[in-house]
Amino acid sequence: MHPAMTRLERIDRYLSGQMSPEERRAFEAELAADESLAQELEAQREMWRFLQRRHEREARRKQLQAIGEEFFQQPARVVPMRTRVLRWAAVAAAVAVLLVGYWLMRPSLYEQFAQHPPLALVEKSGAATDDLAAAERAFNGGDYAKAAPILERWLQRHPDDDLVRIYLGIARMEMNQLEEARNLFQNLRTNDPALRDFAQWNLALSYLKEGDTEACRQALHNLSDGSAYAEQARRLLERLSN
Repeated sequence: MHPAMTRLERIDRYLSGQMSPEERRAFEAELAADESLAQELEAQREMWRFLQRRHEREARRKQLQAIGEEFFQQPARVVPMRTRVLRWAAVAAAVAVLLVGYWLMRPSLYEQFAQHPPLALVEKSGAATDDLAAAERAFNGGDYAKAAPILERWLQRHPDDDLVRIYLGIARMEMNQLEEARNLFQNLRTNDPALRDFAQWNLALSYLKEGDTEACRQALHNLSDGSAYAEQARRLLERLSN
């Protein structure tokens, strides 16, 4: 098989969670040593996100189109002027609804920036239990309601695990439990600047989701110097200023 195909297939297996814990560890060690492979992974991850968003928008577009077709495909017949006026008013209202629907199909600013890295709890713990694997599958599949209680139980047993604390906060944020999410993001036990910036970035996203742009800006400005999220923060601040 062509080497490029092999790399792409391995990246696909990694992103889809099909690798065993041993495979994931070996692959991530290779990622750390091979910058070109890491770049390919990031490009493929962005493509996955784009396709997922496009699929969701297309599904909503088809639903709106079906509603519009059902409304407009009425049998033609002679009707009184008053009825025609009322019908045209209804048509205008329907068009307005469809236009609003198309506008709503556009991803929100939060959806554009809240691209969460996949959870790898089994690999992190070194314990391939069904419970931990279920948490990974649920979180990475977007089933945050299922992932949250598993992460909660893990955190109760490992209260110093701030990475899990942040992922639990992300799950709470996606479930619109914003106060609970912020409490998790703001109460880390570690001094690790990378983890603190990860939490701070998600704290900013929680305010963005709520529509509190001023609090979002403040949280972004509180990222550390040289933060891994500096470029994303710059782009988000720029969008908030438009």
